[in-house]
Amino acid sequence: MGKPTGSARLPPGRHVPIHRTRLAQLVDAAHLSRDDAVRKFGRIAAEMKAAGELQENMSVSPRQFARWMAGEGDPRPAACRVLQRMFELSVSELLGPPTLAADGANYPSPAAEGGHESRETSDWPRKLDLPSEDREDEVYADLDEIQTKIRSLLGKPDDSSISLDSLEDTAELKAREAVDAPPRVMIASLSRDLDQVYRALRHSSAGQVGGRRLLRAGALYSALLAEEFMIVGQASRSRRWFLTADALSSAAEDEAARSLVGCLASRLPLYFGEIAESVDMARRVSDIAPPHHLSTALAPMVEALALAQLGDMAGSEDALSAARSAFELLDGRFLQDTVFGFSIRRFTFYESRVLLDVGQLSAAWKSQDEALMLYPSAMIGDVAMIHLDRARLLVKQGDVETGCAHAADVLLSMPKEQRAEIFRSRALRLLAAVPRTARALPAVADLREAFAHLSRDS
Repeated sequence: MGKPTGSARLPPGRHVPIHRTRLAQLVDAAHLSRDDAVRKFGRIAAEMKAAGELQENMSVSPRQFARWMAGEGDPRPAACRVLQRMFELSVSELLGPPTLAADGANYPSPAAEGGHESRETSDWPRKLDLPSEDREDEVYADLDEIQTKIRSLLGKPDDSSISLDSLEDTAELKAREAVDAPPRVMIASLSRDLDQVYRALRHSSAGQVGGRRLLRAGALYSALLAEEFMIVGQASRSRRWFLTADALSSAAEDEAARSLVGCLASRLPLYFGEIAESVDMARRVSDIAPPHHLSTALAPMVEALALAQLGDMAGSEDALSAARSAFELLDGRFLQDTVFGFSIRRFTFYESRVLLDVGQLSAAWKSQDEALMLYPSAMIGDVAMIHLDRARLLVKQGDVETGCAHAADVLLSMPKEQRAEIFRSRALRLLAAVPRTARALPAVADLREAFAHLSRDS
């Protein structure tokens, strides 16, 4: 769902408030102060708890409510249910962008306030220069060398003259960018970051705390690089960098970082490898996951995805139930749209995939719709995946022509810099779902052609 565009001429002297979020707009439209909204939230939450609609007491501070209104993090699922009752709207409507005002004037986006347009709603990724094929091979070779050097230094670092704050902040920034940036651009960028990490490790001096922070930063960069290699289909490189990230987080004695790395790594076999390995990896992560950490929800979700693909529908539904329960209790800092987070929209996307794979097609369709409402229309990666899942759902329902045509449109409309092997793997799974009796249909032939076109570019 994109932000409103354009502007309308206002009557003289009329002031239109600038709202960063739909929630802020709703609070203003109801003529509530922030404190009034917090009190009303508390009353409704108490009523829902008394009626058995909430499992726990739910309250919110004025400061936290203000953060929601400013778009600085999404409320937890339980809080979303209270807000749904409070404003009688769906979650996608609550967390979406501001709507048109009653007089038809558009509420300005944050960019219209003189700030910077968000990366998700701009065409920032499309403006970046992709490395040439020769340069790409050179980057990969450099990264292989850096990986060997980093592994050779494990156990030696204590501290560094480099700014640890800068390294850590940049890792978090890159994790946000990686959500929808072209993967090959991210790989080239991360190669420079990891070279800096290596130099910091090599020139380390005294200070155990700083050493652990440096190792943790190295683990985060390594995990991000492994994620990008997974997207472009470099499965062996992805695996090696995940192992490097695990070794660095282990050396840092950081269980939270190990859990994060393990969660991200457990998804690799879902696309490129033995699916049963995803189950084992996800369960090992669940055993070490710190309370309220994103891994407490993401690990069982990965397990649910893997079990469904293995045909264990009952086990998959049990794991999905565990993921839902854990997601309710996640620390709010993990509900962000970043590789290191598990936002509501990504949770809904994964949930829709599990429902599709276990055969709950109506529920999967509804969940896909909800996920698409939560994602910005300019986003490529997850949105393309959801549409490819929608195409597979249509094929499962027997509408092979519509499903294949929809998938072909998705593949052909994808910007060249975003085309990657991971999308090819989803398209291949869709083609495998087409019944033998329908494989001669023109729409299936068109999809095969789009698949071949994607294969040449990825």
